[in-house]
Amino acid sequence: MHRRVALETAALFTGGALAGCLQFGPSYDDHTVDLSVPEVWSDTVVASETFDTVEPPICGERAPARARLEGTSQRQTITAHEFFRDDAGRYGVRGRYEGSFLQRLEATFYAGSRPVATTTHRVYGYRSGEIYEFTIVGTEGDPDAVDRYRVTVPDGADSGPGPTTRDGLEVLEDGWGVIGSSGDDPVYGAALTLRNTTGEPTRRTYVRVKAYLEDGTLVHTGEDTVGAIPPGESHTFTVPYPRCDPGRIADVDVRYFRLRGW
Repeated sequence: MHRRVALETAALFTGGALAGCLQFGPSYDDHTVDLSVPEVWSDTVVASETFDTVEPPICGERAPARARLEGTSQRQTITAHEFFRDDAGRYGVRGRYEGSFLQRLEATFYAGSRPVATTTHRVYGYRSGEIYEFTIVGTEGDPDAVDRYRVTVPDGADSGPGPTTRDGLEVLEDGWGVIGSSGDDPVYGAALTLRNTTGEPTRRTYVRVKAYLEDGTLVHTGEDTVGAIPPGESHTFTVPYPRCDPGRIADVDVRYFRLRGW
């Protein structure tokens, strides 16, 4: 259930591709976001959304660093990886995963023998055999001090949120484009507005997004969630896209659901 529309307005972004060294859970066929840029979002929540400094596109250049991989069959599943940093002082590791199961990746960054930061990267809806180009950003520390990193593929599975349903959720609007800003920088991503059509406040509601390139490579998964939505009211969910190549996105699949009960 894919629909492809060119996102020509994103052509100002360049780079973002990986350097040359480089099913678990429910189906994501519930909804496909229209790859178009609305001139005016009818829901003002999107137009006024402002994101923090970690949300602008990451266009960092490859930088030297030693690496170590850990986890089950990691040398067969992480087929490429590299350290990067950008002009905004952010840094991290990006790479390619090819395997049969993935819910989390963990990256630890070091300055000599001292850990600088550890980041857990959640992955939603990965399907066996997908090629996933991941980006894991360090959360603290001086990127100039980082000289090595370790990427771990943790064993085991996380428990889900519990019994869920789509009943009582109506899609009012969706789209892929500029969903907000961070300072002077536009933030691209997916947005979905849901209305509660039941007669009761919903329990926690989730929107999970997967974004693909033309060749089927998965390049981003993300989640937005909210507590109770009052009966008859709506809420707009936004999932920012972290890479600096939003114009290359060809498919965006979405799963939305709420916890059962009231």
